[in-house]
Order: sequence, then C-alpha cells, then structure tokens
Amino acid sequence: MRIKFIKEILSKKRSIKEVAEILSVSRQSVSKWISKYRIEWEVGLLPKKCWPKNGIPINRTDIRIEETIGSIARMFPELWPVGITLKLIEQTGIRLNQSTIYRILRRTHVRYKQRWEWRKRRKTLYVLDTPGREVQVDVCFPFGRKRRAVQYDAIDDCSRFVYSKLHTEHCVRSSMEFIDNLIQESPFPITKIRTDCGMEFWPWFTKFLEYKGIEHVRTAPYSPQHNGKVERYHRTLWQHMGNYSAQIDVHEYRLQLKFFTDWYNFWKPHFGLGMFGMTPAEKIWYVAIEKVLQIQRESEEPWWPQKTLNVNLTLQFNRCIFFS
Repeated sequence: MRIKFIKEILSKKRSIKEVAEILSVSRQSVSKWISKYRIEWEVGLLPKKCWPKNGIPINRTDIRIEETIGSIARMFPELWPVGITLKLIEQTGIRLNQSTIYRILRRTHVRYKQRWEWRKRRKTLYVLDTPGREVQVDVCFPFGRKRRAVQYDAIDDCSRFVYSKLHTEHCVRSSMEFIDNLIQESPFPITKIRTDCGMEFWPWFTKFLEYKGIEHVRTAPYSPQHNGKVERYHRTLWQHMGNYSAQIDVHEYRLQLKFFTDWYNFWKPHFGLGMFGMTPAEKIWYVAIEKVLQIQRESEEPWWPQKTLNVNLTLQFNRCIFFS
C-alpha cells in the first residue's frame, strides 16, 4: 500500500498531506518513505529490526564472568558496583569497569529491577584541596537513644580521614572533649569545623572553637546533604558494624570501632570525588608531595639543592604506596 501511494505522489496524482491523512501518519513520515524509495526503491520501505541482526553484541562479556559477578552481588548485597569490581579482581584477576558491572546486574535481573521515572535534582559535588581546611562533625547512636552511648564522628573533606570516639553523654562537654582528642590525634591542622544545628554544638561549643582558633560553620536546618560526607560515613559504618552492634557491650564496640577506623583510614580504597582509589592516609601524603613539588616549581633554586629526597610515588588501581 505504501508503494502505491508513493508512486501516486511522485506522479503528482496525490499530495503528501492527502496520503498522510489517509494512512493516519504525519507528513514527515511520508516524506521519509519517499526519500527511502528514491534511494533504495521498494526494499527501503520494508520494516527493519531495531536490534542487532544476530541478537548478541560482539563485545558482550563472557557468560562465565557474568555468573561470577552475579554470585558476588548475591553474596555481598551491601557492595556497590565499585566494590564488586574490587572483589572480581581479587577472585579472578579480571578488571571491568563499574558501568559494565552495573549493566550486567541490570540485564541479568540481579539488581536494579525497578525503573525510576522520577529523578532527583542533580546536586553540585565538590571536594576541597587541603586536608584540615574543613572537617565535618556529627553524632550517631549505635545502640539506640535509650542507652547512654553516643558516638562522635569527624571526617576530613579533602582526604576522608576519619576519627570516631564513643562517649557516655550527649552534651556540649562531650563535644568539647571530642574536639580536644580530635586535635591531638589529627595528622593535619584543622581550620574549620562544620556541624549541624544540634544542641550539642550550641554557643559554648562555638566559643570553645574560637579559643582553639577554629572557625565554626553550621548547616542550614533540615539539610543533611550539607554535611554529606560524614552522613555517608555513617552509612558505611552501619553496613559493617550495624549488624552486631546490639549483640556486644560498649567496651567490645569501642575495640571494634578502633579496628574499623584503622581499616577505613589506611586500607580501604575510596572512589569518591578527588580520591582516585587512594586511602585517606595516601591522599594526605599525595597532597603533601604535590605541594612540595609546586613550591619547587615556583622557586628559582635548583632542583633539590644540597640534599636529595628519594620519593617513590606508585599509584595503582586499588593501592598507592609512598616511600620517603
């Protein structure tokens, strides 16, 4: 039927508008049919499949690797595609992009089965360039609010270096004690601290920080995204320790918390903005070496005068090692 109407249009017996009204299509569609007929004749009007002709793309991942990825995703439901990438490297030595793993999990219906029509407004991501320039502080209750145990957490915006400590009281005095311990344990000087509008961070806490020479910034009310890095740390903490926090006592939890923070600072690779797979400790060293190299570039003195500093900087995919 298309061929008949197109021949009538070309012989000027009918117009494009008349044919579009008869077939209940748009004039643009009829114009496309005419262009295909002029180039490919009648073959161009035949319906074509919109998917690959053989059904399987050439660059599709091997089915055995897909089964391994599916088993890892089922065994570790708390891991995101980045964590599954590291597990796949540890088990098989095969390195795949996290986007590829996401597509495999979605195609095999292991995860991401629901299609989200509504999307949130895209947030502006940022990361500071100097450790200690801003430290985010917040509290959480690992045993619930009924027990006298509150955990204070601090995370550096630049390096993601964390410090956590468990206190028995939720008050301004505990907050000031935590800041004292944080200043002593921190490997870098702190110039600014960001907190929420909780009562534990009220005016006496601000005056205490002014006495220490630290600027205090509060987030807007009901805006936890302004303190997002420490909130994300709480999520990671809950994924690793929330399952058995109610089964142990406070002293055992303090010991486990110490082990977790050491692993988080010195062994866990981070793939957040500006981290590039480095651990927090490695990011601190990386920024320090970058500043030294920048000073040497800007100075007029010769390269490493009088004394040579042997710095071997090895950046790998999941581990960065610094020797000095």
